[in-house]
Amino acid sequence: MSSVTLTRKALKELEDFPFVRLDIKRLAGKRNHYRLRVELIRVLFYYERD
Repeated sequence: MSSVTLTRKALKELEDFPFVRLDIKRLAGKRNHYRLRVELIRVLFYYERD
């Protein structure tokens, strides 16, 4: 598992990004340590020609 530091502002921007789902779990016994799973939600666009 790699370690990364994110500011609250960066997290907020990630949350606001469309098609992204965040799953944040607090790691037991460690203050301010979280496991973050970022899920990219696949979106399919269908379009028809006239």
